[in-house]
Amino acid sequence: MTNENILKLLNEMNVEDFDYITRKTYDELVNGVKDNIRTATNKAAGKNTLAKSANAIIKNAVKVSCNQALHGAWIAENGKQYVCDGFRILEINEPIELPTIPKEIESKDYFKAYKIIKGAKQKETYDLEILSVQELKAEIKILRSQMTAKEKRTEKVAVTLIDKGLTIDAQYLLEISEALGGIKTIKVPVNSKGNEPVYAENDIGTGLILPVRNTNKRLKGYWY
Repeated sequence: MTNENILKLLNEMNVEDFDYITRKTYDELVNGVKDNIRTATNKAAGKNTLAKSANAIIKNAVKVSCNQALHGAWIAENGKQYVCDGFRILEINEPIELPTIPKEIESKDYFKAYKIIKGAKQKETYDLEILSVQELKAEIKILRSQMTAKEKRTEKVAVTLIDKGLTIDAQYLLEISEALGGIKTIKVPVNSKGNEPVYAENDIGTGLILPVRNTNKRLKGYWY
């Protein structure tokens, strides 16, 4: 039986008489089947890595933000798809299968993510070379191996790109790079003091990341 048929049977069930535990289990099952359908659809279209990164941003948004307008993907008036967790924005040129923002959010364009990206692109920038996806993964493992168990639970691995003291969350950078197929450079504002958004773009879309404040005590890694 296909995932689509399973979902159809689940949707035909009468859930009105379910108790709290049964309804919670039912909702988890429905969401799991939907995720399986999305994964299969994106894999068939060659968009699996992009979807994985986008889903990571959505999950982080649910975890760190109470703004439900960020708890899923949405398509803006320009036809592009967006996910955002408050620290980074991923703009996808050709929308893919992703969980959408909650139904109770009236406008799918509630959060003007595209305006933030547009503003960043209007500034004069220069290209700054970054580590490859594999190098990023390796460095994150090395840096985390040097952390205590408590630090792993409460602190983030951050990277300092010495150029003008720009500091970026390593995991965020990795996921944006993977989403865009492995970027080699990021665009940095010419007059930036390390506190302005940086971004990368290609045919897949645009990824924008807010830097970590240099005074943040969670910094663990420094790359030269």
